[in-house]
Amino acid sequence: MNENRNMVLALALSALVILGWSLVSERFFPTPKPAATKVENGKAAPAPAAAPPPSRQKLSFKQKHALDTLPKQISKLEAEIARLNGTLADPALYARDPKRFADTGAALEQAQAALSEAEDQWLELETLREEIEG
Repeated sequence: MNENRNMVLALALSALVILGWSLVSERFFPTPKPAATKVENGKAAPAPAAAPPPSRQKLSFKQKHALDTLPKQISKLEAEIARLNGTLADPALYARDPKRFADTGAALEQAQAALSEAEDQWLELETLREEIEG
């Protein structure tokens, strides 16, 4: 009886995977639409592709400055987060000074948000720099 149950489960799961894959692939991996064609004088000709937007020639001064200064800012934020985590690691801190514990937790949350924002900004600028330089 156990073998029959295993066989039924294997068949059901196989059918689920086969049927489910088509649904998932249609939703998350859509097939590209065929190129649009234009009919002229009775002949089908492919429509011209849209021109890519013109790329920027160089980074602005502000972007260059941010790209240069963000790594230092990120290092400072990482050090600040490590310091705050070290403070919060004290098991007696909450019992000794609940206000300091709450303030340190809030400061840690702000530092982590600032770090995330700085890393995102640096990544965006670095990607832009690489696109421009080729």
